[in-house]
Amino acid sequence: TLSSAEYHALHDLYIATDGQNWLWKNNTEVYGIEWDFATSSDPCTNKWQGVNCTAIASNNQYHIHSLQLNGFNMVGTVPSSIQAISQATVLDFGNNQLNGGIPSALCSLSGLHTLQLSFNAFTRDILDCLGALTSLEYLDLSQNNLEGPVPLVFTNMNGLLHLDLSHNDLTGGMPAAFSTLNQLQ
Repeated sequence: TLSSAEYHALHDLYIATDGQNWLWKNNTEVYGIEWDFATSSDPCTNKWQGVNCTAIASNNQYHIHSLQLNGFNMVGTVPSSIQAISQATVLDFGNNQLNGGIPSALCSLSGLHTLQLSFNAFTRDILDCLGALTSLEYLDLSQNNLEGPVPLVFTNMNGLLHLDLSHNDLTGGMPAAFSTLNQLQ
């Protein structure tokens, strides 16, 4: 079964982003089932849509490996409890209607390789704490309403292959320090 902290993080996300109006994929054989908090359905063993898990054999527990909810019609803000999904390597919330600032809780997900938040309505500055995500290879914050200067924090991400900050309200240009990102394509 999924750890209770991760289960509650999914529940909080569902509530905070108007889960009752999410757009589900029709082919449950391929995509999995709609999220179900009314029964004892387990997100991992029952294959909830967008939730991919890894089993830990030593304690018969599952952890969320990736959460891919691109285009699900999520509306609202990402709750701070998202930090409980601490084993995740992929977080894809692109093409939704998420708003407010990028939540600082994402900065604690140090194992992330992919963070996709494009085509939303995020506002405010890009958080400096995102620099703690040194395992990131793919970061897409494009097509939001982010403001302020492009922070230097990305220069800590030596493995970064893809960075897209386009179509925001960012000021200034790309800092010269970005030239140290040799892997960037």
